[in-house]
Amino acid sequence: MDIQSNKGFTLIELMIVVAIIAILSTIALFAYQDYVARAQMSESMLGISKVRNDLLLSSAKKGICVDADNFFIGKYAKITVQGAPMASAAAMTGKEVETGCEILVAFGQGTNGSKVAPPLKNGQLVLSVLGNGSLRKKSCNMQERFIPIEFR
Repeated sequence: MDIQSNKGFTLIELMIVVAIIAILSTIALFAYQDYVARAQMSESMLGISKVRNDLLLSSAKKGICVDADNFFIGKYAKITVQGAPMASAAAMTGKEVETGCEILVAFGQGTNGSKVAPPLKNGQLVLSVLGNGSLRKKSCNMQERFIPIEFR
């Protein structure tokens, strides 16, 4: 009698492989979403930099925070200026104190707002402008890990 040898995989072996692939793909999906959120935040940093530079120029010349040109609509966020400068804003120049001006970053309101990563969806970041030109986080409704280190 000839004994036939079975070739192939058993059902249990195939189920184990599928389960391992499912676990790895779930981990990869969350890591990818974090990567995309950080990239979108970095893209928004360009707009924040532009608005901050415009704000510093207008507040130095006119002594005001809000100007018609102090906004930027990026791919994923709309960046605007709000608030009013304190009376002694000129005396604060060069010092690390709040000037009263704030930069508001609203995610999901940009030109490509529908494609904002889930961790940033409808998120808002408010940055205080300091007298020395730097920015400090005032409030935020997003996870801390997505905010650049220099604002934490």
